[in-house]
Amino acid sequence: MTMTEEAPAPTVEPDGDAGDKKGKKGKAKKDKGAKGGRSNLVPALVLAAGIAAGGYFMGGSSADSAAVVAEPEPAVVAGEVIELDAVTVNLANGRFVRVGVAILASEDYEPIESDDGWRFPSGHESRLRDQLIANFAGRDVSAVTGHDSLEVVKADLLERSNRVLDGHALEVYLTELVVQ
Repeated sequence: MTMTEEAPAPTVEPDGDAGDKKGKKGKAKKDKGAKGGRSNLVPALVLAAGIAAGGYFMGGSSADSAAVVAEPEPAVVAGEVIELDAVTVNLANGRFVRVGVAILASEDYEPIESDDGWRFPSGHESRLRDQLIANFAGRDVSAVTGHDSLEVVKADLLERSNRVLDGHALEVYLTELVVQ
């Protein structure tokens, strides 16, 4: 065949009358469908059994686990970072610490805006300063120095702050820490 020659067009042979044509089409599909149906049936059954077994072993049938997944805890949104003035507190053995903190409050806490930034309402500020002093007073120097010790101090301050702020304290930051 050369480039200029055209390929012969496929020929369609008539199958006889229209009734036979319809019957052959239906029969051809049935034969093809029967063969294809058997070959697809086994993998479909294996797949269904695998899904059922996976659901059983993963505990998907438990109503309790579905309830836990369906009800996530609402996320707490951070609000303003509010700073307390630094205080000097006596430690054990005649030493002292000067410490300043800032508290990240939740969005629904309402601090007071001032020229210096955000402030706690006066009742909260006094109680927070009291908790800050109580947290450091009488501690040994080793309890307020070092990374691990400071993490414990911050966790204690967060717990005390949440008692004062009714759970609105999200994080405590040490803004100043001088030990003498």
